[in-house]
Amino acid sequence: MNATPAPPLRAGRLFRRWFVTVTAGEFLGFVAPATVGALTRDAPAAVGVGAVLAAGAVEGMMLGLAQATVLRRALPRLPARRSSSASRPPCGSRDSRSPSP
Repeated sequence: MNATPAPPLRAGRLFRRWFVTVTAGEFLGFVAPATVGALTRDAPAAVGVGAVLAAGAVEGMMLGLAQATVLRRALPRLPARRSSSASRPPCGSRDSRSPSP
């Protein structure tokens, strides 16, 4: 049985869905660097910086996934994987499909 796709989000509904979903994604994503920062507070600088940068990549991915969730409804042809990977910080999270510099 084929389900009828939901109509694209527009105007006020798009804004509300964007605000709620992206805020939740950012909040959940920020748990990683906040936790890592607290746990590595007394660690050597190289360990703490590396761990927080990796946790920042997790935060960026969570934010990107939240954005892609909403954008998929507003722009149905947008590839979710590509749009979510665009939000990852460049530190330590390289898209394997990208050409080498």
